[in-house]
Amino acid sequence: MSETQVPRRGGIAITQLDDGAVIGPDAGEAPASTAETAAVSGPDPAPRRARRRGWIITVVLLAAAVVALAVASTLLLVKLQAADARLDQQDERISELQKTVKEQEGLIDRKETFGAAMEGLLETARQFEGMRVGQLVPHGGLRSLAHSAWRHRHDAELLETDIAEANALTASLGAQLEDARALAAVNATGSVYERVLDELGGGFVTTSIDAADELCQADVWGCVAVAEPREVHIDVVDSTRPFMTDWLKTGVAYHEFAHVLQLTNPEQSESALAAFGGDSEIMADCFALTYLDGWTLDHRIWVSSTSYWDVSVGYRHTCDDTQKQVVRDWYSRLGYRSEPITQ
Repeated sequence: MSETQVPRRGGIAITQLDDGAVIGPDAGEAPASTAETAAVSGPDPAPRRARRRGWIITVVLLAAAVVALAVASTLLLVKLQAADARLDQQDERISELQKTVKEQEGLIDRKETFGAAMEGLLETARQFEGMRVGQLVPHGGLRSLAHSAWRHRHDAELLETDIAEANALTASLGAQLEDARALAAVNATGSVYERVLDELGGGFVTTSIDAADELCQADVWGCVAVAEPREVHIDVVDSTRPFMTDWLKTGVAYHEFAHVLQLTNPEQSESALAAFGGDSEIMADCFALTYLDGWTLDHRIWVSSTSYWDVSVGYRHTCDDTQKQVVRDWYSRLGYRSEPITQ
């Protein structure tokens, strides 16, 4: 088949085939070939299938991205939770450390407070230095308190108890000192007995002029009860006898003071009593004979130029030099002595 170009009509080119068919706008419709039909119908369906595959791939990739994002978000959340947990642990640890530091500061403060209280206690106790009347300062109690505080050094509450005990003991000893000074400054009975006993006992021995015979259940000039070892009772009737001179009263006071020392220093007195057959009265007489110059057990008391009384004092036993030395040794060992106290 040949092709002949036909002049344009109306600006439209017409193609004439050699079999007489004309293609153009003025020509009648002719059967279209398969190729022509394809050309007229539009593009081949294949490109449309390619676009669907591309869309599906895009959706899959988008889904994968969403999943990946979700996984990443989950991992991030887990990491954040783990980080929060670590922060909580660190906060707890910091709180524990702060609590420990505070407790340690409290312990240090309590230890320093106890140290100051103990020093105040020892300073008060030192004011009893040399005082021979026993049972005034519980020396064993001071050591026990110091050891107790050492055992309680890790417990602030127990240390607080030790501090309170130290302060209470200091107050008690201080009150004893004040009472003794006040007692020694005033002779409440106005008697020779009290004046001598205040000198010997430093105000820690009380003098009472009363019914000593009844109290001690014996005919005595004076006595000391075991229940009240720092109080001397003078029989009121005997103290007014016509022969009772100041010198006799002085000797009686020395004798009774020896009983005070025996009862308030029982451990030290036990060995000394052995030299007197365990007789505390003979030992008390020997104390007066040893420390009161010129004292004897037998006295002639003149009441006029022609009248006198022969008076025997004590228990009619004059101690020898050996016994007097026992008394001296015993007396020298008595008395409170402050000592360093360590924990």
